Amino acid sequence: MNYICKSPIDYFLSVATTGLAIIFICKDWGTFKSRWPRWCALVLTLSIGFLSIAILYKNDHEIGRLESALKTSNDNLIKTTQVFINAFDKLNKSFGDLKTQIKTEELRQQVETLQTELASTRKALIKPKANLALTFAKSETDDQNVRSKSLPVVNDVVHLEFSVINQTDTPADDVGVTFRISSGCEYAKEPKGFRKLEGQPENHRYRNFAQIPAKSRVPTMSVDIKVPSKADRMDVGIIYRCSNCDVPDPNNPMVIGKVYLKRQGINLPDILDPKQKGLK
Repeated sequence: MNYICKSPIDYFLSVATTGLAIIFICKDWGTFKSRWPRWCALVLTLSIGFLSIAILYKNDHEIGRLESALKTSNDNLIKTTQVFINAFDKLNKSFGDLKTQIKTEELRQQVETLQTELASTRKALIKPKANLALTFAKSETDDQNVRSKSLPVVNDVVHLEFSVINQTDTPADDVGVTFRISSGCEYAKEPKGFRKLEGQPENHRYRNFAQIPAKSRVPTMSVDIKVPSKADRMDVGIIYRCSNCDVPDPNNPMVIGKVYLKRQGINLPDILDPKQKGLK
């Protein structure tokens, strides 16, 4: 996961707190009977303010350094693994060439056994990846490939329930999910469990999960979306990152959902054509 540096608000609060303390000291300057206590209070307040800012900066710098070191370590591990895989491929080819030259059946079988063991070792070196998908399915027992549905509109607000599913055989670790809605829509209220990260567009909300196990889904989540008064459809989607996932294409139909809006006097079917479910 990419580290997001501390918000300037953290520094602003530290500076503002120190500034207010100094203002109060100056306001009560004349109440001190001696000048030493007031000067000591002023110096102490300034020292605490500078120290808090220094600690914030040091923490930011240290976290950034650790993340850089971790990324370098992961990159080196990937390169080393690829070197091993290439070496195994060359060795396997050599065994294949040798097998064609062997005349006795016993030696041929030994070479084939070694080739099988090499193939198993190569497979073990390649770490499987996890992939996630958006789903509108109500429970784990329903068809999980539902990414299109019709919902009623009440006072220009739609209540949508959704989940994120891991359909692979590999657990997804350290997962960050960004839920996004059409740019013309707004969040009627902040979705529970999500938050807006600094710098994100207004139509994005973020949530993280420690892990999404293989062949499972996270508990059903919900969001209330305010839609334009004349809209008859809106798109939603997810953008996700995890420590063992390939970077997904945000336009992949597996991470995009379509919501058809049912307004008073307009009756859309509750269950759409099955061909529309996959958004193909």
